Amino acid sequence: MATESDIGWSSTLTGSSSFFTGFLRDVQIEGFGERSAVDSSHMSTTNGWRTFIPGDLKDPGGITAEVLFNPGNMTGYKTIVSSTRETFTFTSPSAGTSACTLACSGFCTSASIAVPMDDMMVATITLKFTGEPTVTNGTT
Repeated sequence: MATESDIGWSSTLTGSSSFFTGFLRDVQIEGFGERSAVDSSHMSTTNGWRTFIPGDLKDPGGITAEVLFNPGNMTGYKTIVSSTRETFTFTSPSAGTSACTLACSGFCTSASIAVPMDDMMVATITLKFTGEPTVTNGTT
């Protein structure tokens, strides 16, 4: 079992075809392996407390990434939100000798750009995974 953690510096997020490149600032892996709870309550459930069973289907979640906005790649932000699925791979550094990876088929559901007066311009990209993710543990 891994006993060390590391900072996120040098993490990458890539797509197999259309995903544009950008300098990552922040990555949130959302709902990774989320399973729904199915209400199994009935008219004679003990003391009126709801009961639940785990659903059969798992939601693979997705990733929200903040990248430095590059005005020279404006068309990339327009075309990334499409119905085309591709494989996205997130690679994170490891405190040991090799990185961990998370790869899954998915598509971009949104792209937004923030242009503050006195700070870096950033874009926020939201990816929705579909199907089972492939994960590889890093080594420590």
